[in-house]
Amino acid sequence: MAAQAKTVTDPGQNAGKRIPKAGAAGIRYRIFAYTTIWFLLLFGIAGLNIARPDLLSPFLTEAWQRAALTSIWFAMLGGVSISYKGLYDHWEASNWIEGKWTLWYLGRPFSSAIVGAVTYVVVQVTNPSQTPTIAALAVAAFILGTQERRFFNLLYEMAKLVLAVPNDPGPETAPSSATSLASKVVTPPAGGTVPKTAGTDAVAEVSFADNGGRILESVKVELVFWGSAWTRAVSPSSADVGGAVATVLSGPYTSALGQYRGIRPGTLLGSVTVTESDPPNPFKTDDVANFVHDHIKSGVVPEPDLSPDLLYCVILPPGVNCVDSSIIGEHSYSLYVDYDPPLDLDVNWFHFAWVTNDGTLPTITTIFSHELVESCTDPEGTGWTARSGPCTGSGWCEIGDVCSSTGQVGGVTVQSYWSQGDKACVVPGSQP
Repeated sequence: MAAQAKTVTDPGQNAGKRIPKAGAAGIRYRIFAYTTIWFLLLFGIAGLNIARPDLLSPFLTEAWQRAALTSIWFAMLGGVSISYKGLYDHWEASNWIEGKWTLWYLGRPFSSAIVGAVTYVVVQVTNPSQTPTIAALAVAAFILGTQERRFFNLLYEMAKLVLAVPNDPGPETAPSSATSLASKVVTPPAGGTVPKTAGTDAVAEVSFADNGGRILESVKVELVFWGSAWTRAVSPSSADVGGAVATVLSGPYTSALGQYRGIRPGTLLGSVTVTESDPPNPFKTDDVANFVHDHIKSGVVPEPDLSPDLLYCVILPPGVNCVDSSIIGEHSYSLYVDYDPPLDLDVNWFHFAWVTNDGTLPTITTIFSHELVESCTDPEGTGWTARSGPCTGSGWCEIGDVCSSTGQVGGVTVQSYWSQGDKACVVPGSQP
């Protein structure tokens, strides 16, 4: 009797079919050979360019063309490198037998080339005055070539923000064409808002659930007072607001947030007053996002890569209102992209909130506390949100939206927020 080949059963959609195990081994070796051919081809091209630069120089007459091709080459090298790692790490995995990975390996050099091209564009638009250095492009493109999935996820998130623009200002307020792309910011989505007229505290049937998205585990608040009005004798002063915020952050107010995936107490990172510009009146959330972005770039406030828990909180001057007069506070997020020669490429989301000012400290701190707890538990609309019960605000339905009562913590007025454990609105540390 002839010997029978070893077979395995595919546990996926082809369950019941018997696929030769030897065939899976053949696929692995062919993919290894394919990857090696690309590796040798890339280094062959590089060697030819070094030995005979005159062959390509007639086609690469501009510095940007050479820079773009360099970015593509290093991204493809990163893609090939990660393909080798995938082969080594998953040589015995069942997905080879199921035939699920072949196309991924076959397409990797080509998708990495796309990553390299887009990397060059991103680096160039964030520093339009000069062509990026070869060293910077090499490092950035190689890293992104190995992290291709994250890169495309980033592009997907950018597309969602760009294509779903709230409060489109229209052509009459479009920025001047002289404004460089480096000073623009991806438009933030509609975030968590504080309505001017609050309702009543929620009842017990309210329920919140964790969607698994981003939270701020130990928030670091950077206060930004926007406008020349803060240099005059306004009440409350920026010092009054800063002191109250420090009291809220250092006290027991946020202690009930621990039930939301272990959120810990936060800190006041710093405070800055920006007087060279005044906010438009009325303003949009887009205006605040661009304001924060520009002052990150200029170094007035820390860059978002300082901490994943950084929250920029912009305090508006008295009498400056949102275009939607029914909203007095909001939190959201946006994208910061910056390139500093030779090797510093930053692509980060940043989280921010804004608080309007009716000239009274209790109102400011009430709005701030609302945005604080919501920014911690749901900074991007993907964290803790309501599954049932009423919501008093528009946008994302968050733990501050179902509550409206206030309390005093350390002598500072704060708003209550929903405690899933207590099934009630709470103000931890509230004084009678």
